[in-house]
Amino acid sequence: MNTNEHAHAPRPKFDTLFADPRHYRGDLRLMRTAIRRGWLNDAPQADRDALVARFEQASDERRADDPDTRNFRALLGECYAMIELERADQDPLLRALRYSWAGELTDRNTGRPRERWHVADYPNRIDANELRRRAKADGTDLRTLHAIDVRPADKPDDPGERIALAVVADARYGWRVWLVCPRCKCRRVHLYPVRAGVRCRKCAGIAYADGE
Repeated sequence: MNTNEHAHAPRPKFDTLFADPRHYRGDLRLMRTAIRRGWLNDAPQADRDALVARFEQASDERRADDPDTRNFRALLGECYAMIELERADQDPLLRALRYSWAGELTDRNTGRPRERWHVADYPNRIDANELRRRAKADGTDLRTLHAIDVRPADKPDDPGERIALAVVADARYGWRVWLVCPRCKCRRVHLYPVRAGVRCRKCAGIAYADGE
């Protein structure tokens, strides 16, 4: 059996793009695909600069041959290609914006941008059931619980954020403890410390799992 049967096909080389004017539109499509899928990310900077230079030269030659822009499809392909180039230049800035919004830097720069985080990304979430278990273990009357102060573990002097608690009679548990989201004021079992503060899953835009 050939051991290379299931090997991945090598990615196409781009040193011949825009060499033949007859393949101009096809070369534009291939360059846009390469940018979107990140095929050029591992290429040397000199090769990427050379590709952009060939694209600009081919674009200038096309405009010289078609001053009246009769080939509208080629013009449209150029516009799409320039949009992809602009998006590729702005990608580090967009990643920084996602970091400032979610508090965690993602290394994804191809495919659909990840704008939502998942519960598995927050192992330090606040659990109302855990608070109830600790209170019962300490012999604390659950009806006396009204609020907790949440602060960073490395900043014990930080005033933190006060989270209200709702203690409700329950047929199964006797008394059940709920966390009150500071933003929507709804009772929740879990709250998540995000950059904007302590929020529930819905207010923080956190999903249960990939694809939700």
